Amino acid sequence: FWAGDVNLDGNVDNIDITPDVLWHAGCVVARKEYRILKERGYEATMLGGGARGTQHFTEFVGGDVHITINWSTAESLIEADGGVGLDNVGQCFLDGARAFVGGSAIIGQKDVRDIIREFRNTILRARRKLLIQKAHEFGGTELVKQWIDLHVVGKKKNQLIQISKELGYN
Repeated sequence: FWAGDVNLDGNVDNIDITPDVLWHAGCVVARKEYRILKERGYEATMLGGGARGTQHFTEFVGGDVHITINWSTAESLIEADGGVGLDNVGQCFLDGARAFVGGSAIIGQKDVRDIIREFRNTILRARRKLLIQKAHEFGGTELVKQWIDLHVVGKKKNQLIQISKELGYN
């Protein structure tokens, strides 16, 4: 059947199709196309448009993909403020979030680059803390020390030592 033959209820010739399947059909094709482009080593950037909701393009964040938003709902997406700031972005990362809407925490700052750098550093610290906790979980204090020793002397290693001490793994 042709997609144009499917009515809004997901029905075609008395065959029920879950509406969710229709919503995800475009992403299935895009994922396959993206995989083929990467497997064959093509120098290409995928373009997509009219995503029906953020769930349709968030999985492509970080890829060689440019996706426009659904312009009928653009205003609500652009005005959305995720409530993420420097005080909670680290915890958001630990809770599993990998994309953030900084909104008012970023807009209006004197130097946007500085605040984005601070966001990045806060997320990196949270990630390092998580990695230290996992190392301790799998191998105790000895594994934590060995993992930290793999890092070159400098700011990163000093931060790892500091986090380890804060967690009581010294």
